[in-house]
Amino acid sequence: MIRHALDWQKQTSIYTWIGAWMPANNEKGDDYNIAEQLVFAQYVSCELTKNNIPFAFKSDIKLYVRLSNGWISGIKPVLDEITRTDCM
Repeated sequence: MIRHALDWQKQTSIYTWIGAWMPANNEKGDDYNIAEQLVFAQYVSCELTKNNIPFAFKSDIKLYVRLSNGWISGIKPVLDEITRTDCM
């Protein structure tokens, strides 16, 4: 995904890119545990940040309950990983 975004930027001279990613397997059973989601979230968010590719997290309903105005506690570590600012 990241290589694709960088290649697309070079080919088009448009230095923005919109793509989607999610650390969970939400569309096919949501069978990734939190540890697996943390590894994936760290890798993708840090690589996007290192390559100056802005990103947003699209599906907040997997992290946040709007009716109760609160984070889903079991998944909060994944959100914390996505929003880290100290990528290695």
